[in-house]
Amino acid sequence: MTIQSFINVQDRHRKFYVVKCDTVNRRVTCIWGRLGTMGRTVVTRFLTATDTREFAEQKVDTRYAHGYTRIA
Repeated sequence: MTIQSFINVQDRHRKFYVVKCDTVNRRVTCIWGRLGTMGRTVVTRFLTATDTREFAEQKVDTRYAHGYTRIA
């Protein structure tokens, strides 16, 4: 399982986004919201591991495009 966490504090946004990619079970879990909250969670399931990985990569690319910075 791969977990990538992002944060956006530009212009008082104070938001976070987490992408969990589980290619074994073929699902991607996305958690997002304002810092200090539990946020929202959406789990998306796929038929193949390749589709799972591509979807997760798309989510990561979108976060960078929206001004998010990756955190450890």
